[in-house]
Amino acid sequence: MTGFEANYPDEKYTFHEMIYFMIVTMTTVGYGDIFPFTDSGRLLIILTIGVMLGLLPTQFQALLKVQSLTSKYARFQYKKPKKDSRHILILGNAPPGDIKTFLEECYHQDHGQTDINVIIMRNLTPGKEMVDVLKPYNGRAIYLEGNPLSHHDLKRAMADSSV
Repeated sequence: MTGFEANYPDEKYTFHEMIYFMIVTMTTVGYGDIFPFTDSGRLLIILTIGVMLGLLPTQFQALLKVQSLTSKYARFQYKKPKKDSRHILILGNAPPGDIKTFLEECYHQDHGQTDINVIIMRNLTPGKEMVDVLKPYNGRAIYLEGNPLSHHDLKRAMADSSV
């Protein structure tokens, strides 16, 4: 006897029913459709909930700490707005002034209405000057913090489909 018999003593709860029970219990919903029948089952639940209440906040705090160590530019991933959209990928450490000149030329009105996006990937978090350069382009010029030698970072920038 485990202490978690279903409504009838001959019937046992399945694994997914126990997961459901733990989620319902931890979220304090407590539907009451599944519950321990024996004292040992009730004690086990009290201990489990105590451990979960102690672990979840510390684990969540650790996750937030790790996430705060990386900039939003290192977590961001480029996604094409349309299936047939094109984008240019700029790698390297060109100064913001050179990036501004490139963007002004790329999006100049003499070139007609362009639907090309520009992705700039550098190893550094962008400074205020770089952020100011990108602002007027309303998401058409995107900054990614990453290493051009990293397959993962190149995949985030969709390098294989850039022009």
